[in-house]
Amino acid sequence: MTRILPMVFAVMTAMIMTVSPLRANDTDWTGPYIGAHGGGGFADSEWDVEAPGAFWAAGLPGSDFTFDPDGIVGGGQVGYMHQSGRFVFGADLSISGADLEDGRGSPLFAPDSFKIEIDFLLLLQARLGWAQDNWLVYLQGGYAGASSQAEASTLAGPFRTDTSEWHDGWTIGAGGQIMLTGAISIGAEYNYVDLGSESYSITAPLAVAPTVFGIDHEIHIIKAVVNISLRDLLGAL
Repeated sequence: MTRILPMVFAVMTAMIMTVSPLRANDTDWTGPYIGAHGGGGFADSEWDVEAPGAFWAAGLPGSDFTFDPDGIVGGGQVGYMHQSGRFVFGADLSISGADLEDGRGSPLFAPDSFKIEIDFLLLLQARLGWAQDNWLVYLQGGYAGASSQAEASTLAGPFRTDTSEWHDGWTIGAGGQIMLTGAISIGAEYNYVDLGSESYSITAPLAVAPTVFGIDHEIHIIKAVVNISLRDLLGAL
């Protein structure tokens, strides 16, 4: 991950330096848009043992341990912005597939292991920005949701089992874009995502009671974005 994030900014810098931007008086950020994004993320995922069940090696109730999942994210976005003078405001819906994962052995019995994976992210954000020439910088924030999967395996069977849950939370971030043509802009964004705790019930075969973990995620996302304005296209219909 320490290599992925600098690469995002390196690619964006190269694109900006090699493409001739619009003149300042040609720039207007008003209108709907669609786009794509790609980048990387890293997270702090905390597991609290609520009921040890068959996976007793996870610890006693009240015990906790952490994971550091990281990996890539990529997907698309749609939104609308309106420019009034220098101010730009709007809304953005971003949907991302993700591969942020980490695993570790049990704190009490190393042959037992646990794994966490965050595989889907949804961000619905309000945006407030400042336009200067053909540049736009902005703050954004709003709702965040994510799907993640917890997996446990043990030598007692041996067996492996997993379960998935949806997390609701919030996000705040910032970004910047440059308008390259009348319809195309590129940029980079950062988001901090705080997802509420959810209970994961993992049931082992033949187990009398499930193992229950309370899991919460804090995620940092850095991504490159490219957007295509639909203003002229829709205006021509």
